[in-house]
Amino acid sequence: MLILLILLLILFFTLITPLSHADTTCTIGGVAYDYLTLEPLPDTIIEINTTPPQTYVSKDGNYRLNVPEGSYHLTAKHYENNLLEYYTEENITVAGGGDYTLDLIMLPAIEDEFLFDEPDLSDFDDVLIEDESQENQIWLMVPAVIAFIVIITITGWYLLFARSKKIEEGTTEAMIKSEEGDLRPLPDDLLEIVEILKKHDGRMTQKELRKLLPHSESKISLMITDLENRGIVTRVKRGRGNVILLESSQ
Repeated sequence: MLILLILLLILFFTLITPLSHADTTCTIGGVAYDYLTLEPLPDTIIEINTTPPQTYVSKDGNYRLNVPEGSYHLTAKHYENNLLEYYTEENITVAGGGDYTLDLIMLPAIEDEFLFDEPDLSDFDDVLIEDESQENQIWLMVPAVIAFIVIITITGWYLLFARSKKIEEGTTEAMIKSEEGDLRPLPDDLLEIVEILKKHDGRMTQKELRKLLPHSESKISLMITDLENRGIVTRVKRGRGNVILLESSQ
């Protein structure tokens, strides 16, 4: 009888142990919105790094995922003509079961604006090994380098002075008013960006702006930086891209 009772207890604890250690299931759901219209964005692909990873294709912008307790990273993508047009990513931690709401704002998928990668200095190890004669030759080049720098500096100051004089005469550049009411010179290419922003309610992404300008990506980035320094526009980081905002004083 005692043996039978022991066997029954072992069977009882065997059955309830999996239930007591079962993972609590949580639900993550929400809507993927277009950043500009704030309308649900259809055909959005949502991925979450569960084990194994889950992928959810939302036809109407709504999504719902069942996950165990833990911390997760979500990414959402929207393609048009096989090209990535919108992208966003979010982190979330869930615990204790229940439903969690996580709405996603889909931003334009703009390429990274770093035009050049940082060089790998290990590639230059052989170049740094030089004998004493080569070092002497380098020291002999120092006066020539200094002279070259002086010439470039003088030339730069001369061109800057000539440009300032030309601006004062008002022959090649437009004029706009700053917040204090004084006049500042604005080159034609920068004025073109300002006019485009005005036509788009003072707000558009850098990717959209690049499509309307006949310039390279690097030049447009430098032009926007120039406008930022003048206090005319503000560049706001959004996801992997930038949104350009025209200051209200313009």
